[in-house]
Amino acid sequence: MPDEKVVRGGQVRELHLKDKRMGAADIKGLAEALEDNDTLIVLDIEGNDCGTTGAYALAEVLKKNDTLTT
Repeated sequence: MPDEKVVRGGQVRELHLKDKRMGAADIKGLAEALEDNDTLIVLDIEGNDCGTTGAYALAEVLKKNDTLTT
């Protein structure tokens, strides 16, 4: 997973994590870091196994995040 401080701090606008073998815990951690991010507009997590837990965590963040578009 990328450095949480980078994700939380809004230092990136695009985050490409395709096929990085991330599991549910990784995706959940990423979702938690995205709660405070208002600059990321692209998030690519294709090919990772987010599972139900990771998918739910991302869904909850997306309800609040209005900058992430892709």
